[in-house]
Amino acid sequence: MTAQTSTQAQVIPKFGEQKKAFSINELKQLINAAKNMKDLNQAKGYLCSYFIPYSNPHEVFMWRSEIKNLEHIPDKNINKLILQ
Repeated sequence: MTAQTSTQAQVIPKFGEQKKAFSINELKQLINAAKNMKDLNQAKGYLCSYFIPYSNPHEVFMWRSEIKNLEHIPDKNINKLILQ
């Protein structure tokens, strides 16, 4: 990264590789630290490392690092997790 980068990029693990539990506060920090659309890729990467959509039926799977397994979340309930 260069000195011109507006936020310090961090390496975000891929889906299912996270070692710590999802944190809405960490997501908020990434969003608030973003100074442009490119910086929002950090927040997007963070979300994608925990959540993956499944299209038939419309649902989401969440990686639960504390149990090292997936949790099925109906699409209609996803707002309860990330819209606090």
